[in-house]
Amino acid sequence: MPPINGVNIDKTSAARENPRFLCLWISHPQFDAMSLIELKLLDSEEKEPLKTPTGNFAFRSIPASPENADMGWITATLCAGKKGAIPPRAAVVLRYSAGAWQFWNDIAPDFHGTQALAN
Repeated sequence: MPPINGVNIDKTSAARENPRFLCLWISHPQFDAMSLIELKLLDSEEKEPLKTPTGNFAFRSIPASPENADMGWITATLCAGKKGAIPPRAAVVLRYSAGAWQFWNDIAPDFHGTQALAN
């Protein structure tokens, strides 16, 4: 698995509260550097977002290549909370894009008009 990025919490109150981190590795052959990522942690009923000390995630997209068995990877890290205050269960919700983008056009750097975005 690829190395994972960290979340810098040194200057937050969470740094003094014995924080615990959640690190996720997610793979798909079509993940690439252009993949969009949205990651949420929800309560066990999948209704409310989990309260975390910082609310920050560190993401990294790694495109598929022969060096990583032709699998693309998304790595994510977050500060899940302090010891003793983390719920025993949570739902991880990942929304992502994979594969080549479609329906795109180049826009000139000096364009000053209006551009419709799809529908």
